[in-house]
Amino acid sequence: MAPAALTGKVVTVLGPVAPGELGVCLPHEHLICALDQGLDWSSGDERARAFAAEPVTLANLEHIHRDPLRTRANLRLDDLDEIAAELRLFAAAGGRAVVDQTLDELGRDRAALAQEARATGLHVVAGCGHYVAELQSARTAGLTIDELTAELHADLLADPRRGGIPCGLIGEIGVSSERIAPFELRMLQAVARAQRATGAPVSIHSVAPGHMGLEALLILKEHGVDPGRVAVCHLDSGIDLDSCREIAGEGAFVELDCFGWNAPGTGADGDDLPHCDRERVAAVAALCAEGLTDRLLVSHDIAMKIQLTAYGGFGYAYLARNLPPFFARRGVDADTLRRIMVDNPARWLAWEAPLEG
Repeated sequence: MAPAALTGKVVTVLGPVAPGELGVCLPHEHLICALDQGLDWSSGDERARAFAAEPVTLANLEHIHRDPLRTRANLRLDDLDEIAAELRLFAAAGGRAVVDQTLDELGRDRAALAQEARATGLHVVAGCGHYVAELQSARTAGLTIDELTAELHADLLADPRRGGIPCGLIGEIGVSSERIAPFELRMLQAVARAQRATGAPVSIHSVAPGHMGLEALLILKEHGVDPGRVAVCHLDSGIDLDSCREIAGEGAFVELDCFGWNAPGTGADGDDLPHCDRERVAAVAALCAEGLTDRLLVSHDIAMKIQLTAYGGFGYAYLARNLPPFFARRGVDADTLRRIMVDNPARWLAWEAPLEG
């Protein structure tokens, strides 16, 4: 479809809808994904290789929580019926929309997302673009800015009236944690071109340590993107309120999207314990108290089996169903939470008028 026809609409995998139809929205999740792509499963001793091949069971769940990236089954969300059942729990808690930010390097499947939307009645928005440089194939790593821009256009403007499945979001665009790699810089430049030509929203992957999201945001801004169209993700992977304030001060959305994630890891790489939900709720409350409510997005970033209720996790309904009382105790009342979970995603996801033809 022509970009101008999508102005003011949220583009779902089943076609454009009015922003007011979204309701309670999870702006950063993964419904169908394969995080095991691109990982080396041949390394390690015999015990490690055996663990990698195990299914997720009660017997090994504690081990997987300590080392979640070393079991292939945990890194695959590919059972459509299972995911539909999880999404229905979210719908029962008042949820109406989910943004799937899975890219090709992580197992993107737009046809499956369309199936999930039809099966659950939820609005599902799909992302497009490319993830961090280290996961790129030789072919993708060699793409020019023009070629990357053309890819984005094709994904964003696929016409559902002709059997296409459109993407409604550019992202989550990958930037490495310590520096922006040359491929990532080309990708950001392509994102800027596609965003200006379509008015689509943008999402930037940014993790601790390093949190290069602000640098990526400034690159997009330098290339003509309105920061108000951009969300910087995973800012609760290493909570730094000054960084959140700086990103919000640029006019972008500050996304805290690791709610429900408390797996400790092994500490083998020198990592600290993860932030807990008490800290995440406190961070949201502090930023709201400073007048930044309209810059906040919250989600779970579910991408592993152990995050689903079927495997002992909290699932997609957690924020909507479990956490409102805890937000309220910190001064984030129901109206404020509605602004964060309903109004802000709708405002971010609604396409604006293209800046150029």
